[in-house]
Amino acid sequence: STVTDGEKLAGLGSTDTPSVCSTTRSVGSVGDVGRIDSHPGGLLPKPSLWLDCRLDRLADLHGCCCSAAGVMIMMMAKRGSQGFGIFARRYARGLTANSREWNQGSVIHSIESPQTSPLRASARLLACRSHQEAIKRSFFGLSRASNEPWQEFEVDDDSPESVEKWLLSLLQTNKEYANKRSLAKQTDTHAPVVFFGTGFRLHSDAYLRVLESYAAAARSKDRLDAPQKAEYWLGIAERHHRAAVELYMSTYGHSIGSSEQNEAAMIVRGLCPQVDFYNAIIDAWSHSRDTISVVRAKRWLSKLEDGEREDGVPSFLLDPPRPNARSYDLYMNAISRGLGKNKKTHVLQAIECEDLLKKRMKPDAPSEILPTTESFNFAIRAWTRCRHEKTAAGKVMDLLLKMEKFQKEHMLADRGMDVSWMKRVSPDTKTYCMAIDAWVIKASLKAKEWHSNQRIMNNRRKQINRSRKDAGKRLADEDTRFAANSGGADGSKEMQNAENILKYVHDLQSLGHDDVRASVIGYNIILSGWARLSSEFRPEISLKCEQILNDMRDLAEHNSVHAPDVVSFNAVIKSWINSKKTNAGGRCEYWLRRMLNESGDEGHGFICPP
Repeated sequence: STVTDGEKLAGLGSTDTPSVCSTTRSVGSVGDVGRIDSHPGGLLPKPSLWLDCRLDRLADLHGCCCSAAGVMIMMMAKRGSQGFGIFARRYARGLTANSREWNQGSVIHSIESPQTSPLRASARLLACRSHQEAIKRSFFGLSRASNEPWQEFEVDDDSPESVEKWLLSLLQTNKEYANKRSLAKQTDTHAPVVFFGTGFRLHSDAYLRVLESYAAAARSKDRLDAPQKAEYWLGIAERHHRAAVELYMSTYGHSIGSSEQNEAAMIVRGLCPQVDFYNAIIDAWSHSRDTISVVRAKRWLSKLEDGEREDGVPSFLLDPPRPNARSYDLYMNAISRGLGKNKKTHVLQAIECEDLLKKRMKPDAPSEILPTTESFNFAIRAWTRCRHEKTAAGKVMDLLLKMEKFQKEHMLADRGMDVSWMKRVSPDTKTYCMAIDAWVIKASLKAKEWHSNQRIMNNRRKQINRSRKDAGKRLADEDTRFAANSGGADGSKEMQNAENILKYVHDLQSLGHDDVRASVIGYNIILSGWARLSSEFRPEISLKCEQILNDMRDLAEHNSVHAPDVVSFNAVIKSWINSKKTNAGGRCEYWLRRMLNESGDEGHGFICPP
């Protein structure tokens, strides 16, 4: 990437290693915040992970109210670090930013993780600056302002350019502070400065804001170069932390314990990139249409999985981040999109997705990577992208039945059994819609073969009729042979299975399952499947499509989610076109006029105009 003037002013380069400098000063009570006498070395190893671990455990307490959970978080924070407000705000962002959108067929859906819902109110409470101020002053006894510069981020425009400009201003401020006090003994002017003292005002959260802004830009398709820019800033953050480690090692060696060393170690740990950094990069690549997006996403996930520690660096300065459930889900999102037209690649990606799912369900798998509903949905979506694979329906049904099995085991499990993660796995509307789509795929493939065989049979009939020698007997033999070889092979059985799933969804909705509902999406998939089966050999299917559309209109009188949209009408029109009947043109015109007339009807609103 080209280095901008602002980056040069802040002391950044594209490939240079950050220079380091140090200063000694007396440290007050703030430097002793991170100390815990019971821990070897007198320093909490990793306050952010220490707190996040207990927050994750709190998330399982579904019975506690939000206010009680907030009080428990505050009590645990008493043994945290001076950056507790940062970690609380980071966790709050993780609770509220758990809805991600991805493409399933031609419809955009959102996936929401249910496991973090009980603590959302408490997380928002902790995210407020006033409560952060009260917590810090009460527990840590701080006399100076508690809001650090990297916490003060208030701009009307949250575009990557604005966030990047804000980070460059922080880097420039650090550089000027070090130059005025002759702290920056750097040899290269194109490198961020790190020093130990009260004047250092930078934290890894500042870099994380930039990475998240580029990930958001990639999701909204605002910038095509968002993943590359995010990788560039991650490289800057990694080199900045590496420079801080080198400074500490050259100044204090492996020793730790004094207040000055504790504060220096907290600065070094504060610059260490966490798993959220790499998740933001994977997230950006998972929404890129670039051909290398899957490869790049795999590269960053592999780096998290390796988790190699640098030789000679003590653990209190560097703790390599490890992948969590979100890391794997984002990568599964990247490989389950079905990019490109290579059929073999789609199948291999679906197999990889399913293998990752099995890996995360192993008995010895860490609790941080256990799968959720999202994980299963991504694996199912990967198989639905294999549009030329007949076995996709069987694979999808296996995954769906496994999800229902986990849901049942969690409901019937004894109190002593540890199956808490299973409550996060339950089929939702998207799961069943993709299962319907999988059966439609198989029905379409079988119908295509059946239509081809029918045309071959018709040609042979014509040849037999032209020969006029034993025509009647030969035609009867051909009909018998064809019926024996193609019985039920027109895709009707598969379409019946798809309709049975839709009826099952109706039953679940009537029983009060909030996560499952029959909507226009499921009906549109059914309509599209029947339209593909329609042909001159089965012209009656077009009438069946009309009946389904009329059923949707009747259901829409009670619930608008069943109201037909432009996709519904297009499927009916397509079925008449494929039927090749003499009245097909008139029926197509009829449904087109009806769609145009009802597009402005408030009772049957369309998702998009025809």
